[in-house]
Amino acid sequence: MMAAALLCGGCSMRGLIDKMVSDEDRALAMRTLDQIRKGDAASLTPLLAPEIRASSQGELIKAKSEFPAAAGSTEIVAFNTSSNYTNGVTSKSKSFTLVTTDQQLWTTTTLQFQGNDGPLMLTGWRVVGAKEKPAELQFLDTMETVLPIVGIVVLLFVVGLIALIVFLVRRSQRKARERGYGPPR
Repeated sequence: MMAAALLCGGCSMRGLIDKMVSDEDRALAMRTLDQIRKGDAASLTPLLAPEIRASSQGELIKAKSEFPAAAGSTEIVAFNTSSNYTNGVTSKSKSFTLVTTDQQLWTTTTLQFQGNDGPLMLTGWRVVGAKEKPAELQFLDTMETVLPIVGIVVLLFVVGLIALIVFLVRRSQRKARERGYGPPR
């Protein structure tokens, strides 16, 4: 299944993530990230689950300083979604990991959304700034290098397997003809 998903994603983890994250989900994550980055409590508060509203106000002020001063670029490096229907209640959850960088400072933002028979609410978030590339981004970079090599190896294996099967079938047919079991050629 993962191989088929990677083929659909263009043989890269970034391509796979881009295919799996809908435009609506991407907009939600980017809008929420922008509100956190700007420290926009007024816009973020309606999205916050009631249990984290109070604690988020202080964290929002701290989070602003974790982002690069320049706009930089932002990339979704991980995404997870699930939904469940139990006893007449539909629950959905989505989580995003985004990395914002200006190539000098990397900020990893994790967003967790949950919704039960209603709109998604932000139930958890975390912002961590670093002067080094985060592990999630290093993993994606490594996969970008490794996946084409793995693809070539798998292709060579499949071609070799097909060649072996053709060889064995032809040899079997030839031996059967030599013994007089098959139709003459």
